[in-house]
Amino acid sequence: MKKLFLEGYSKNAIAEAFVKVGGNSLFGMYTLIVFASVVISAFVDNIPYVATMLPVVSGIASSMGVEPYLLYFGLLIGATLGGNLTPVGASANITGIGILQKEGYEVSTKDFMRIGVPFTLAAILISLAAWFFSGDPHRLAEVLVVASPCPLILAAPVAMVSGMSRASRNGIVVKTGDVLEKLATAKTGA
Repeated sequence: MKKLFLEGYSKNAIAEAFVKVGGNSLFGMYTLIVFASVVISAFVDNIPYVATMLPVVSGIASSMGVEPYLLYFGLLIGATLGGNLTPVGASANITGIGILQKEGYEVSTKDFMRIGVPFTLAAILISLAAWFFSGDPHRLAEVLVVASPCPLILAAPVAMVSGMSRASRNGIVVKTGDVLEKLATAKTGA
């Protein structure tokens, strides 16, 4: 069985290495996490990469004394955008290329990257510039969500199913997502 590149390193050691390189700047750390995630996710499937890095990012946030949510978003966006770089970066790419091949079209790695690399770099640089010049991290998120809607397309159904699952464990049957949205504003329950 092949060993993962992180095997033998503790999540704390990797988090410390990130903090050593990125310093104590939230902007710098976010940028480092996004760029590292883009590069690694171009060649490693997004799901195992993100699952492996979640405790690392949590350790980074703890070392910096900040809430991890913005750094988690950087991990998610970097991994998603990195999947756009190469044909093997995301399962959807592999599926799409398979469908094209079945229809008689050939898409080489070079052809794929000719579109994927400029798009990914432009999305990252524009979003970082939006944050840097405005001083507001929400600007960064807005640009990246427009550039890579995949997290939103996945996040909404996952949140809804998770909420319905949690409710059912507590004996509450929820038939639609509307109920969950209304439940968020409830003040009392019977």
